[in-house]
Amino acid sequence: MCTAIVLAIVIPNMIRVRSSVNPVGVCRNNLRQFDAAKQEWALESGKTNGTVATENDIKPYVKLDSNGNLPKCPQGGTYTIGRVGENVMCSFHGDLLGTNSP
Repeated sequence: MCTAIVLAIVIPNMIRVRSSVNPVGVCRNNLRQFDAAKQEWALESGKTNGTVATENDIKPYVKLDSNGNLPKCPQGGTYTIGRVGENVMCSFHGDLLGTNSP
C-alpha cells in the first residue's frame, strides 16, 4: 500500500512537469501508474497472473482527475488495463512499458 501512495503522489507531479513537452512521456507515466495500481490491487485482493483487472479495480490506487476518472492519454488513446502479469496498453502509443518501447 505504501508503494501505491508514493506513486500516487510522485507520478502525477512528474506528469504535470512533462505534459506540455512530451505527450509520449505523459502516456508512459500514466501507464506506469496504472501498472503499479494493478499490481497493488492484485496483491491486496489475492489475485494471480491472468486475472483481468478493470478501471474500477485500480481507481482506489490512482490519483484521479477532478471528475473522478483515470488520467487520459494526451493524444486521445484509450488504455487497456488487461490481466495481472501483462503490461497496460495505450491504443495510440502501444506498449510503452515493454522492452522495445520508444
